[in-house]
Amino acid sequence: MSNEVQIDEYIDSQTTEKLTKLFQFANQEKSEELISRISEIANKKLLSHPHSKGYTLLHVCCLKKLHTVVKALLDLSIDANQSRKECGKTALHLACLSGDLISCHYLYQSGADLERCDKSGNTPLMYASQQGNVGIIYYLLQNNASVNSRNNQQSTALHIASYFGNHESVRLLINLGANIDVQNNLGMSPIHQAIEQKQLKSIETLCKEGANLNKKNNDHLTPAQYAFILQDETIFKYLSIYKKSREITRKGIYKIKTKTFYTILPPICLLISLFCFALLPIYYWAPINTGIFLFYKKKINQFPLNLAHSPAVASFSLSLYIIGFVCNLLTIFKTTIILRPLNSLLYLIFCLLFIYWNIKLMKMDPGFIAKSKFNIIDFLNEKIKLQEISEINNLEICTSCLIRKPLRSKHDNTFDRCIARFDHRCLFT
Repeated sequence: MSNEVQIDEYIDSQTTEKLTKLFQFANQEKSEELISRISEIANKKLLSHPHSKGYTLLHVCCLKKLHTVVKALLDLSIDANQSRKECGKTALHLACLSGDLISCHYLYQSGADLERCDKSGNTPLMYASQQGNVGIIYYLLQNNASVNSRNNQQSTALHIASYFGNHESVRLLINLGANIDVQNNLGMSPIHQAIEQKQLKSIETLCKEGANLNKKNNDHLTPAQYAFILQDETIFKYLSIYKKSREITRKGIYKIKTKTFYTILPPICLLISLFCFALLPIYYWAPINTGIFLFYKKKINQFPLNLAHSPAVASFSLSLYIIGFVCNLLTIFKTTIILRPLNSLLYLIFCLLFIYWNIKLMKMDPGFIAKSKFNIIDFLNEKIKLQEISEINNLEICTSCLIRKPLRSKHDNTFDRCIARFDHRCLFT
């Protein structure tokens, strides 16, 4: 499935002079001249005639992303499902390959078959998944394209997206109903395909979306074993840790639910810190407290899966503030409370207010974008009508929330929500 198609080699010098000229204009991306010539010719049979390589003018215009010319051809009732005999690719396959969302829209409106396969059994969705074009994948699936269709090798669009490392496409396909553990004729699941091509981002996405790490291919190899056979230490280590962390999450830690454990751990650390502070000099207390902080951070970071541990992070952050507050307060009581009671009282009030504001800040809405399923069909119709093509070309869709992402927004993994004007999130603030 090559994504590089040279238009020059498709020009057939044996066809009529008019048709040859049209292919030359398409090769040079001269849309206005093409539309003018097409209007003059207005001959459906001639305009549908393939050149020596079997590609028609509609195919070439889809490859070159000339959506205005595609619209002009379709307005003359050119067959939207015409295919190349050698490979069976239709114009929709080629529009998905080139990433031309507008041409895909025009073709579908003109009756293009979303389930039409080429001679390898690949559907348009599979070509869009190969290219990682999230907009086209979303468009095809919103128009009820089958997400679990299989090609001649029994691979699905998810296999192809995983193989080519398009992790955003992987997430979108799964969220729109793709079978995450489906196997092809070699017994390879999507995660096996990603491992084969060393696509770590796709592997991480598949793991977080719940891929079965015990699934075996026809060689009786699990994903971790397959990575070991391929001698990829990074992927093998990641899968081993992930599998272990998933098992710990299922069983719990010391018979306590993982989320609960990470929430009660900070207060315990706080008590240890206060005990050390009360009994030990400051030069002992400081490194011990630092060690507790590093231990907690390591414990959280060793879990690559999405634990949704924001309560634990909030609890730990608050504990740090309380540690600082109590330690400073004890120092003041030892030195200045008798001499300067007013200053000590003000300090106490401001510390309590600071902790209150910190708790309030943790509970504040950081600017969540409302979840409402994005209707890409209405969006395209509106923007094409207003001729706002740049907005279509710059379209961004959140593959988790299934919404159109506004400018500067970003998906926050801690809350699993999109946040407007997202800059960054510090883990322990």
